[in-house]
This record gives sequence, structure tokens and C-alpha cells, in this order.
Amino acid sequence: MSEVITPLIVGTLTLMAWSLLYRENVFYRIAEVLMVGFGMGYTLYISLSTLNRVWFQPLLSGKWWLIIPAILGLLLYTIYSRRYMFLSRWAMAAIAGAGSGYAVSRA
Repeated sequence: MSEVITPLIVGTLTLMAWSLLYRENVFYRIAEVLMVGFGMGYTLYISLSTLNRVWFQPLLSGKWWLIIPAILGLLLYTIYSRRYMFLSRWAMAAIAGAGSGYAVSRA
């Protein structure tokens, strides 16, 4: 059944998107909203599944040291706060120092 429905949906969305060549209309708007929505949904799914596989599962299996890079990563977002901007500098310095140390040790 999906061998028939999937090409019909894809073809319909393609025609709706190509209707912009005639002029902007409601069919193009629907296709645009659907594509952005599906794209955001897919991105959210991939991000959460990757976060689960790379961080949550190892954390639950006993690798507690993974909390340190997570905290450093979250501290990078403090650059958007004027009050806590200095924390992002400390996090960036720690990440740059760890990367430099790793590069020098492998040279």
C-alpha cells in the first residue's frame, strides 16, 4: 500500500511546490509549511536519538565523567547573557586547552 501512497504524496507536494512558478498561491504555502515542518521534525528526531545514543546511554551505564563535557558545552551558551558571559570564556579556554594538549601529545 505504501508503494502507491508515497509516490502520490511526493508527486503532489512537488506539484504544489512548483506552482510557485505560476504565482504565489495557497498550494505553495501548504507545501512550504509541510516541508519546513517535516524538516524540523526530522532534525529534532535525529538530534534526540544521537544525544540518547552518545550521551544518555553511556551515562546510564556508568560513564559519569561525561557530565564534564556536557557542562562545558552548556556553559558555552552563557555568552548570550551579559551577566554570565565570563563563564563561556572559561569553557572555551578549557575546550581549547584540552584540544591543544591532545594535539601536542599526538604530534
